[in-house]
Amino acid sequence: MNERFIKWISAVPPEARLVVLGGDNSFLPRFGASAAVHSSRSLTSLFTVYQFDKNQNSKLLKDRAKPKNDADTTYHAQFQLTAKQIIVTIMHELIKSRLLPVEKMDEHFKNNWIGIIHQAETDGKSTPICFYDYIRPALIHYLEQVTKSLTNSGEANFIMCIDAMVIRLKFLLRSLFKLKEISTTTIDTASNELRELYLPELLERSKELKVLADQEYQVLNYLYTKSGLDLRNNIAHGYFDKKSYTIELADIVFWSIVKLGEHLFPAP
Repeated sequence: MNERFIKWISAVPPEARLVVLGGDNSFLPRFGASAAVHSSRSLTSLFTVYQFDKNQNSKLLKDRAKPKNDADTTYHAQFQLTAKQIIVTIMHELIKSRLLPVEKMDEHFKNNWIGIIHQAETDGKSTPICFYDYIRPALIHYLEQVTKSLTNSGEANFIMCIDAMVIRLKFLLRSLFKLKEISTTTIDTASNELRELYLPELLERSKELKVLADQEYQVLNYLYTKSGLDLRNNIAHGYFDKKSYTIELADIVFWSIVKLGEHLFPAP
């Protein structure tokens, strides 16, 4: 294990490790940028970071559909070479070292907007709702399967947890919009009827209204839409085969939920 990473993980209190991983944007690539972001105070400094040359690293694209343009190609390779490396390494070390039991995960989410109790209006009545209740079973399954894989304590299978986490991501993003009193509907151009926004449309609206920071929008757009891995459609329409459900993909999807949970609301 990287010595600088061990130092970092020892210095950061257990309850803050997911907060740092979800809240630090400095290790994420910027769309259209030609090189990875470096900061001596960021998570990037803990790992070997590779510069991207699309001619030398084309093998990273072999399992991906043809990118729309060079900017998409560059973002994909930067994410695979830098951000993915950091996310996977930290998640595996936390779980393998038993630093992220279910109780700690629960505590983490109870301290952000996903885990606190909100009041939802249903048929004119106020009803308490906790969004974490809807995602927690999938997150627990993720922890169980990664633990099996890293400790050789059983055959791990990531299909169920990845499917559930990916589908629930849209639910969480839509819930975030509603908490901010932003509409999640549009008029369908074909039927002229009101409908819920699709996930790519939600992300585009989040960009237009600055619901998410630029790098947060970029990474979620890359992971979940046709601009990148298109996880939402690949999962929802059954396009993934069994070998696509890897531990690394599960790590990235889990991290994306942690990241969304670290969204901060302006002080009233």
